[in-house]
Amino acid sequence: MKVSPDGSQCALAIKGINIVEIFDFDNATGKLSNPISLSFPGGSLVYGIEFSSNGSLLYISSGGTKKIYQYNLMAGSNEAIAASGIVVGETDGWAGAL
Repeated sequence: MKVSPDGSQCALAIKGINIVEIFDFDNATGKLSNPISLSFPGGSLVYGIEFSSNGSLLYISSGGTKKIYQYNLMAGSNEAIAASGIVVGETDGWAGAL
């Protein structure tokens, strides 16, 4: 789990079911809201997550596919954010923590 640099969002990788969830985060109360769920194919084993320094991008590593994905959190709607995913890197080994 990671919180964005400005504390406004929180992301959670759930390796066992290949989902990453992104939430708006209220730093004062700890309340999570506005969930966005990103699904990955079976065997992806999503693991590492990291926000860009300005919080506009989210990077996700997939150990099973050995790929690193980038999502544009400023794309607009939840659907547009989910559709913005692109592969920005691949590795010969396990793509783990970011």
